[in-house]
Amino acid sequence: MRCPVCQRSYPASPGSGYLDLRPPDDSFDTITDYADEVFHQRSGELKPLFLSAKIKMDMMSKMLELGPSDKVLDIGCGKGQFLFYSRPTCGQLVGIDAGTNFAAEPLATVDLTRGDIRMLPFEPGSFDKAYSLDVLEHLDEDGVVEMLSQARRVLRPGGKLFLYSHVMMSSKLASFQRGVNRLVRWLDKRGWVDNGPERERKSDHQNVLRSYAQLDDVLARTGFRVAKIRYYNVVFKALFEDLALPLVEHNFFAGKKAAKASAAEAAHTHDQQHDHDEDHDHHHDSPRPDVGRWAYPPLALATMIMKLDVALFGRVRTGPFFLLLEAV
Repeated sequence: MRCPVCQRSYPASPGSGYLDLRPPDDSFDTITDYADEVFHQRSGELKPLFLSAKIKMDMMSKMLELGPSDKVLDIGCGKGQFLFYSRPTCGQLVGIDAGTNFAAEPLATVDLTRGDIRMLPFEPGSFDKAYSLDVLEHLDEDGVVEMLSQARRVLRPGGKLFLYSHVMMSSKLASFQRGVNRLVRWLDKRGWVDNGPERERKSDHQNVLRSYAQLDDVLARTGFRVAKIRYYNVVFKALFEDLALPLVEHNFFAGKKAAKASAAEAAHTHDQQHDHDEDHDHHHDSPRPDVGRWAYPPLALATMIMKLDVALFGRVRTGPFFLLLEAV
């Protein structure tokens, strides 16, 4: 395939469900580990959004005000779940991610691209709105600037960008979450929860945004102004998602997980040792277990309670933020 704008050639990938629009291999010195297909397991059909994922989705939809005529870009879309659930509210949807771990549902319903978010392969001003959830923390400082500059380039003047990420500061309310985190680590050491997948999820975080002053400087340099901001002080989230859910998952599904682990260990005995070592370095052997539909009502209730974290504490400045930006 040849781009009519930049004249760059890209490999055709018929039947894959996505376009491979990665830049040349020497474009950047670093790339996030999330480009590795085995780094973070994303397989299986999409499930309804609950807990923090649902809160992020709802805040994005509310603050970005998606409309049926909007052309929208998901920057760092992962498996594409937010794109899939945004379909009823907007027009054209495009997702881009460094990896190819796209779920079947978004592959069949929206436009997906494999590429680098620091060099977006789209025309200037080709989108009305964009969003990026849990992405900035994976980039170094140059990467954050490049990603935001590219987002500004592909947005039309006055276009909107929604970000969910964090800076490295916290409010007094965050002491409650730190206490819960210490308790979870204590439970993890004693085998009462399995915090390995969560540690792995954050293992490539760079966390280069140290303060809101630094964030404001980056936004000014990349052509954005802050239209609205809300903060995510987690109290109910810490209780439900960080403490109660790991306890239930690990203990209720202990037998099922043990059986899966034994089967996986037996399968690994047929692999070459260097392949086993490489696989062990990249992903955890006991992913979070699947749950049935019986769990949906309690998860929905927990999600409703967790929304109080935004309703009650959303104006108390802390590290995690929901940020709406306008292209200037």
